[in-house]
Amino acid sequence: MTVTSSLAVGIAGMTANANAMSGVADNIANLNTVGYKRASTAFGSLVSDQNDGNGRLGGVTSKTISLISKQGLIQASANQTDLAIDGKGFFVTRTGSSATDPVAYSRSGSFTPDSDGYLRNTDGMYIQGYKLDSTGNVPTGTGFTPIKVSELAGTALPTSNFKINANLDSKATTGTQFTNSFTYYDSLGNSRQLSLVFTKVAAANSWDCDLKDGGALLGTGNLTFDTNGTLKTVTGTINTATTPLSIATTGAGSSPLKLNFGTIGTADGMRQLSESTAVISASADGGFLGTITNVDVSSTGQLDVLFSDGTRRPFYKLPVATFLNADALTTIAGNAYIESPDSGSATISDPGSRGAGLIKASSLEASNVDLAEEFSDMIRYQRAYSATSKIITTADEMLQEANNLKR
Repeated sequence: MTVTSSLAVGIAGMTANANAMSGVADNIANLNTVGYKRASTAFGSLVSDQNDGNGRLGGVTSKTISLISKQGLIQASANQTDLAIDGKGFFVTRTGSSATDPVAYSRSGSFTPDSDGYLRNTDGMYIQGYKLDSTGNVPTGTGFTPIKVSELAGTALPTSNFKINANLDSKATTGTQFTNSFTYYDSLGNSRQLSLVFTKVAAANSWDCDLKDGGALLGTGNLTFDTNGTLKTVTGTINTATTPLSIATTGAGSSPLKLNFGTIGTADGMRQLSESTAVISASADGGFLGTITNVDVSSTGQLDVLFSDGTRRPFYKLPVATFLNADALTTIAGNAYIESPDSGSATISDPGSRGAGLIKASSLEASNVDLAEEFSDMIRYQRAYSATSKIITTADEMLQEANNLKR
């Protein structure tokens, strides 16, 4: 190995340690960045063996590795839409609000509504979710879309569920009637009164039930009770085990209505006891949705919107993306990542399933940077950089001696 080749080794050493120092600087600068993952530097030797006894040409190279799979501390936040993932996985985001914008994955969960109502984090990424129907289910074939919380404000929610908890007097004679009315809303926000009319029939422990809109009959059925007074069967077009009733309204089409009389074999709904006939509780959803007062996200990723009138509606389901080798993801601007050949493809799961972590609302994941470790690395890299520079100055002195031989 010649003296000039030693210069190349020195330059390689200085370059590798300078790159390592830049990683330390980036870590320290992002100490308080939400969801930031520390960059670690790995060194590798460059060796070209020579078997003629004249030495070998060497050097060093450095490679930056992001410790993406290492979780940071989860801290409480006052913002309800600040989210953290407790466990493996990433939020699915896009760089823009369009369905054609690139998908990226992030642990930065500081989401707040922007001027258009979209939930975006401090890096500008749009969080994605599956839009739910009025029953809280993801429609078949639905893909994820940007979450726009303001989309529901000022809209109408048709009534889809009515639940009644009441007692029918077991001493009632045949022909005795009991009526309970409730408000039904169509898809345009129009309201009307529907009535459930219970009529005692001759058969033991049996009542007919009619759903009426004024004088118009919308559905009929029969309720029977066992000898303990608990609900035994519900039959007819009002049977909750069959397709919900289709309620037509002029100008608004028709909406399905499910009547919930309670669980068969229990007393959590309709019952027949030797007490006065009375309604214990009754509730119907739907109505005109007013001002959004809050957003609630469950640990399994269901995002509910709460309105000023007390209405609560399931709106989105947040997915979590996991990878076989998360540390091999490619880092992009915005504290986010994209797939690489070594990371594998994303597996999209519900939070808490298939190894994906759970969602923590009103929480943020701190960076996984350890300041003491960074300062320790800074000292090591500075010392190595300084020592490597001595190779260059010493090789320069040796070359100067060689040049002086001509004098």
